[in-house]
Amino acid sequence: MVTLSLHAQPINTSKGVISGQIITNDNEPAESVAVQLAGTDKMTLTTESGFYIFRNLPAGTYHVNVTVKGFKPLEATVVLAENAKQNNISFKLELSDAQLAKVVISSGGRYK
Repeated sequence: MVTLSLHAQPINTSKGVISGQIITNDNEPAESVAVQLAGTDKMTLTTESGFYIFRNLPAGTYHVNVTVKGFKPLEATVVLAENAKQNNISFKLELSDAQLAKVVISSGGRYK
């Protein structure tokens, strides 16, 4: 006769959350702004209230990137600890100093 002794050990399968709000330089919610976790395939857009959320993230270091035309790109590094449930990272957009290319409109006709 063979006797097996099994001991169950809990496996830490807890997942964390990174979330926050993005506002414009005039303190209004920024809707439809792309938020990405660099180095992953995770990307989302902000809601009409400027909120974003990434769920079910394993512990680790994440780089949150925010990009929208006309504003400076923003980045924050977030360390999601093993037992951490949620990290709130909010951003305020700043207007970009970059200028759009010059557009020249000309007409081949003559005015009388």
